[in-house]
Amino acid sequence: MGIVGARGELCGAGVLLSDRLVLTCAHVVRQGLADEPAARIGIEFVGLPGQPRGGASVMAGHWVPAREDQCGDVALLELDRPVAAAVSAPLRNISTRNKDVKVQGYPHGVRARSEWALATTVGPCGPEDEWVQLIPRSPVGPWVRRGFSGAGVLDEATGDIVGIVVAKEGSDAAYMIPMDTVAEYLSPVASLVAGDAATDPGFVTKAEQRLDEVSGDQDDTGGTSVRLAAQALSDRLRPTAPGMALNVVGPAGAERSTALAMVVSLSDPVSRRRLPAEAVSSVPSDLVLPARSVDLAIDATGQTTEQLAMRIAERIGLDSAGPGLVDRVVPAAAALFLVVDSADDAATPDSLLRDLLGPIAAAAPRGGGKLVLGSRTELLPGLAVMHVGGVSEERLDRLDKSVADATAAVRLARERHTEVAPRVTGAPSPGKLSTASAKLSIVAHGLRAADRADEAALADAERAAARLLRDARNLFDRLNALLDRRNELRRLLDAYKERTTGPLVEDPELARLYRAARDALWQAPCGLDNAQATVHRYADAVRHRRGEGRAR
Repeated sequence: MGIVGARGELCGAGVLLSDRLVLTCAHVVRQGLADEPAARIGIEFVGLPGQPRGGASVMAGHWVPAREDQCGDVALLELDRPVAAAVSAPLRNISTRNKDVKVQGYPHGVRARSEWALATTVGPCGPEDEWVQLIPRSPVGPWVRRGFSGAGVLDEATGDIVGIVVAKEGSDAAYMIPMDTVAEYLSPVASLVAGDAATDPGFVTKAEQRLDEVSGDQDDTGGTSVRLAAQALSDRLRPTAPGMALNVVGPAGAERSTALAMVVSLSDPVSRRRLPAEAVSSVPSDLVLPARSVDLAIDATGQTTEQLAMRIAERIGLDSAGPGLVDRVVPAAAALFLVVDSADDAATPDSLLRDLLGPIAAAAPRGGGKLVLGSRTELLPGLAVMHVGGVSEERLDRLDKSVADATAAVRLARERHTEVAPRVTGAPSPGKLSTASAKLSIVAHGLRAADRADEAALADAERAAARLLRDARNLFDRLNALLDRRNELRRLLDAYKERTTGPLVEDPELARLYRAARDALWQAPCGLDNAQATVHRYADAVRHRRGEGRAR
């Protein structure tokens, strides 16, 4: 479909989603240079012979202009009248790894001279990895340029729309917004997109529950088993590693699944946006794999071999109908990055390993793909193994060190409180932290002394030690900030006192205000809010006497 510009020419494209809805880029229907849509938008129904031009407006609540960082830039239009016999475009979430695609645009401004550009998807890029780069399939022939924005990107293997064109750069690069990202911004689109997301929701849930253990200052949580496991796993799975198959082994529901969830969720832009933004922003960069590097992450619990094969087929755009699906999936999957957790909890674990995962594991090194299996015990002979979680002397040693670090931080906070509390009112007490420190030391000692330490209790203690260390350091900083604020007010008072020269030295009102401010600042403990008010009154009076403006 063509979007009609202000002068009657086709200035961009769109995708007909139903008899009333059209998807396009926000910048295509923007009103001039303003960050708002045009009131009326013309629509050219290319591909529907005899259909006259129509009109549309942006659907309320579904205008997402490009932010300053260029994220967003999508819009949903509502036609004035439904289109009779409209054929809506099929939308699909699939892996965008090395796909042959094509896109129709209107660089000449008229439907009669539309052009098709043939492209191959390369990989994620752009703002927060929301885009996927396209490159020409041939050095000759039409290429994406003005008039292509908003056009649907058609996967030639399936005939489905997998994204919309958003931008171009030079003569050999263009960019699309994939459908999973579009659906995140425009909720009506989500219900129209076929195909599962790249990441099962359970991975995101597990990552969110323990994200604080891998985010923030590395010194705060560097000793937790989740962080160490996630770091070791991401190191093993870097893009520089050749095709490989890896079995991550550990107790069910513990560090194994959490480490996999962290690595998977942080590499998927859609999953990452569902996690707390502040915590995600402070995750160390060397723990995060490149965006969209994981093609599909599945929790195999309760699933059959056929169901998993169908999930893989749908993700890569392979026709799942007909016989021999498992055999057809294996060679295609050998080039992908697949994560399958809880493989030993599948409905048909023996068949899953023998018929699907085993053959993929054997083919992945040659096909350049990666297969990561999560399980309680080792699954396949000859497979590289990484053990995660469980109770070991090394892990108990790390807990002891974490508890010692947290206890030392609490002691420093307690000592600082002893110094600050007599000087400044409102100094927060470290009492609860001291109690938590004592309890944590008892728990750590009990875990060390037990004949068989409890895995869940150990994980809880690791998290508690990380929180206690962080809270103690935060309290220490807050206490310092109170004293710093008092000292800064003292310096400000002295600075304004030095400005009372000449006749101002004998000014009785200034003398009274100065004494009030000094008394407030030097009384013990000092009430900071009251002291600040008296200092500002004195500063304002000095500036007024000197013919200056207010101090604040």
